[in-house]
Amino acid sequence: MASPIRISSGNASSDSTGWLVLGPGSTAYVYLSGYHSSTGRSSTLRLLLQYCTLENGGGACVFYPITLVLTS
Repeated sequence: MASPIRISSGNASSDSTGWLVLGPGSTAYVYLSGYHSSTGRSSTLRLLLQYCTLENGGGACVFYPITLVLTS
């Protein structure tokens, strides 16, 4: 099992989860990476979800960029 991305006090302890297998006997592999930044009253979390048919980014892959912006 891959470790989660954890952010504490604005600092990420890791920037990716590592490759995850979706279910037993699955042919789908998922990798989530990202980073966090903040300036003034705005905080941004950028993630990239990678979904592939073979391990370690092989085969056919689909990428889903996700951006979350929080302002106060």
